[in-house]
Amino acid sequence: MGSHRNALVAVVRHELAEARGTARAVLAAAESARGQAQQRRRLVRDAYATCLNQLTEARDAARFEVLRRFRAEAAQLACTAAALADRSASGAASAPWRMWAPTEPGAGGHGGLLRVGTVAFESVTVPALVPLLDAAHVQLDGERTAVDGVISGLLLRALGSTRPGDLRLTVYDPEALGGTLAAFAPLENAGLVSFVGPGGVGAMLDELVEHICRVNETVLAGGYVSMTELTSASTGPRPEPWRVVVLLAGPAGAAELTSAQRSQLDRIVRTGVASGVHLVVRGLDLVPHPTVERITVHDRTATCDTTGALPVRLDPGPPAERVAGFCRSMAERLCAPEVIIPYEVNSDHT
Repeated sequence: MGSHRNALVAVVRHELAEARGTARAVLAAAESARGQAQQRRRLVRDAYATCLNQLTEARDAARFEVLRRFRAEAAQLACTAAALADRSASGAASAPWRMWAPTEPGAGGHGGLLRVGTVAFESVTVPALVPLLDAAHVQLDGERTAVDGVISGLLLRALGSTRPGDLRLTVYDPEALGGTLAAFAPLENAGLVSFVGPGGVGAMLDELVEHICRVNETVLAGGYVSMTELTSASTGPRPEPWRVVVLLAGPAGAAELTSAQRSQLDRIVRTGVASGVHLVVRGLDLVPHPTVERITVHDRTATCDTTGALPVRLDPGPPAERVAGFCRSMAERLCAPEVIIPYEVNSDHT
């Protein structure tokens, strides 16, 4: 009995020893596998970190190169834009007010772009230019005082960059009764400006439509499609002055116009530019047309069709005394006995 128990104990001990040996072997294999896995994980992590660093360096290098090229090309484009601006609007059309003086073009000069402010891009600032004479009507919306300053600046630049007598103004200002642009009143002595009262808008629009008809029939006469084409083909002075009509609508805006007056205004928008008739309006929505340049004023900045999304930092309006002094000087020059005014001054042109 005792020997049987001893034999059984010996068998159990042997089997336990084998089991422990097997367990130790399995544990050693597991430890080895875990060590290998940890080694592989470290290698993968190191490789990932190295790859990530390399990709970061490559990205930063590519970004730096893109930014370098962008800044270089942007600076080049800005310089090109500045050079084009100088050629498109020189002298009185674009000079800052502190340096402003009228500059008279040669005979048959064409209308160019006019400065309303500046556009800053990177480290370069270029004039913000908008079309008017021979190119566009201008619709302005926004804070009234700022808009009126832009309008005064456009008119003064247009007058100062054209020959005396080549541009005539008509002002409809029913709220202020002409007071908004009163600094231009000295031009009335030379027949270059007329102020239309609150009840005269219908007759004014009718007269402009008749003027456009007359230009088409007797000046362009089927030989030219526009005054711009005619003056380009001629070496002499313009056969007709530009007519710039300023409409300063009151708070009611378009509600002030009857349907017949609105129809006349729409006809002028569609056909006026080709005949040298241009609208500058505040508080009215002009009919959509390719010749309409829209400027939206936000305090001292603006956006417009020409500059797109680029914000324009507006120039301040010209000082009223400078406007009045220039207009007085021009009127005195044109009224001097030895000066021949290039166009007959009559009710058709005033």
